[in-house]
Amino acid sequence: MLDGTLLIHGGDVVTPREVVRGADLLVQGGRIARIARRIRRPAKGCRVIDARRGFVAPGLIDIQVNGAAGVAFNTCTPSEAARVARALAARGVTGFCPTIISCAIDPMLAAVRTLAVPDGRLAGPDGGGPGARSLGLHLEGPHLNPDRPGAHRPECLREPSRHELAELLAAAHGRVAIVTLAPELPGALDAIRYLAGRRVCVAAGHSMASLAEIDAAVDRGLRLATHLYNAMRPPHHRSPGIVEAALTRDAIAVGLIADGVHVHPAAVDIALRCKPPDRVILVSDIISVAGAPRGTATLDGRAVESRDGAAWLAGTETLSGASAFLLEGVCNLVAWLDLPLPRAFQTASLNPARLLGIARRKGSLETGKDADVVVLDRDLRLKATVVEGAVAYEAR
Repeated sequence: MLDGTLLIHGGDVVTPREVVRGADLLVQGGRIARIARRIRRPAKGCRVIDARRGFVAPGLIDIQVNGAAGVAFNTCTPSEAARVARALAARGVTGFCPTIISCAIDPMLAAVRTLAVPDGRLAGPDGGGPGARSLGLHLEGPHLNPDRPGAHRPECLREPSRHELAELLAAAHGRVAIVTLAPELPGALDAIRYLAGRRVCVAAGHSMASLAEIDAAVDRGLRLATHLYNAMRPPHHRSPGIVEAALTRDAIAVGLIADGVHVHPAAVDIALRCKPPDRVILVSDIISVAGAPRGTATLDGRAVESRDGAAWLAGTETLSGASAFLLEGVCNLVAWLDLPLPRAFQTASLNPARLLGIARRKGSLETGKDADVVVLDRDLRLKATVVEGAVAYEAR
């Protein structure tokens, strides 16, 4: 299908600026060849997806995926990683950052080597259809503040080490896209400068940083706040910190979980009002329980339960991640805030593509870009997912 032709017919096409009513989208050679009304089918072998009475939108890009479908990226095999990629495509995600959380250096290196595939195609020996593409790894930790561990094991957290970071980057062969750390830790500013100089997006998270500490980190290359509000020093009107900095410094993009559990809709609204439209990035932060059969799951050897629409360390009130896929967050933005579709989808497509430096080829429906496309009905329920021109999912 990659070298074939695909016509997505008659849907309302969501572009960065508007919704083009009743248009056709032509895919050739894995890229978007044309968007127009009434494109004639170019060849007998052309496949057609009927999008009438629905929407055609950019494929979603999720920069924080810890696992799904019963699989955790920290301990997965290549076949299990491929299962996650297919599960994501079946929920509208066409590109993502496999996220490895804090652990000892040896298992962290092993996970990096498993997931850092050169072309982003996570394909195991079990075969199966195409899945979402890996766009680079997200290392969330281990250089986090033990006062804000969230679900990370406190005994695995440690101060930043340039030697350790260099070892991880070397093992990934250039496939680390994001590193989340706490900027206030000793050695963190040096680590930020080191990572930024190697074109790694540095994010602040699991942090107790003050406003001044965040500003110092921005000067050295900090670009993102990981899951805003969660595992952060709480806001205070006389002692501003990381949340206030993230909301008011345009140099910082914010990751935001819009599952209705991690962040109240009113706090989501505050972030959208404070930040420029291109600086809010919707993330899922899903873990292995997302898309998995009901039952006991584990996170780093600890039992996890799914309840109230999120994932929790069993028997505690500690959130361990999310169970809602990214498309649900996009739908929530529309339902909660009446956000126009172009802006809602931008938070989960073009904005993360810009952060990752790949917006010239991904993140929006424009001629010449990779054909990463989702087809939805009028209620934004997924009908089909196209990854780089190949149909990765189609609803029965």
